Amino acid sequence: MLLLSAPILLVITIAVNETVTVRRVLTARNAVGEPTAVPGGYNETYGYPDGIGGLIVEGPFPYKNGPEVWSPQTPTGAYGLIQAGATRKKDGSCPPIPTDSVFYDDSDVKVVHLTNGLKTCLLGCNISKVNSTGKDPCNKASLKDSSLSNSQMSCFDVGPSFAGGWGICGYNCSAWQSAKHPNLVPCTSQKDISNCSIYCDSRTFP
Repeated sequence: MLLLSAPILLVITIAVNETVTVRRVLTARNAVGEPTAVPGGYNETYGYPDGIGGLIVEGPFPYKNGPEVWSPQTPTGAYGLIQAGATRKKDGSCPPIPTDSVFYDDSDVKVVHLTNGLKTCLLGCNISKVNSTGKDPCNKASLKDSSLSNSQMSCFDVGPSFAGGWGICGYNCSAWQSAKHPNLVPCTSQKDISNCSIYCDSRTFP
């Protein structure tokens, strides 16, 4: 169950055997007024989608020096990730990174097209380099302004056949129990997921 709000975006779930299921949900947005400070590329292609719609990928894999991902042992880790993707052009190429983005002319990231059948482009990252150096090139687009979602951007491992072997830069999405509690209660097993919601915007936490 996903408690999110318009506009429409696409959700992809990565299974362990790398089969992919696709379902549509609505993107979370609950801003009050205009943000006072944002990273370059915010609410634009390959950035954080605060109203323009984006792509949620559920079920990223853990790897050395990578972001913490959800498991029964790490229930507060990222259950998924979100990014404002782009549609491939008629010639098969991807739209470039916007010139005002913090990633413009950044050699540590690359626009990649998905290799799972979708005509979608996302901002890719080299998980092998993050593994060996401990430096995550996606971090610099993390949201730090108090008026925004408390969202870290990280390089996620989405499997070898999802984006041609590339990792994907994405903002963390968390799985919390939907019912109101004095404190946030994470989902601790797959059986709990039916009682939980996936939140990609901390401003909409229960």
